[in-house]
Amino acid sequence: HPYKDCIKAVIQAVVQQLRQELEEPGRQSSRCRLCMLDMTGIPDDPDERHFYSSTKALAMACVEVSKHQQEFQMHRPKRHKGCSGATTD
Repeated sequence: HPYKDCIKAVIQAVVQQLRQELEEPGRQSSRCRLCMLDMTGIPDDPDERHFYSSTKALAMACVEVSKHQQEFQMHRPKRHKGCSGATTD
């Protein structure tokens, strides 16, 4: 079903963009930014037994990004303030 492939591609692109922003917070990404993703008009795959397969896929992607964020924050070097108040690594 073509909708399923489109939904999968959009979700993967959003997840990849969020991961890049987590890993490289100061990096200038493309000028286009996704402010809102409205997938309500895209029908779910009729072959799926679940009524909300696109909602399930999006929720699973959100959980994946959340886990990645937690892992990144645990392994990220902590920043400390020096005597002058300047932040040092």
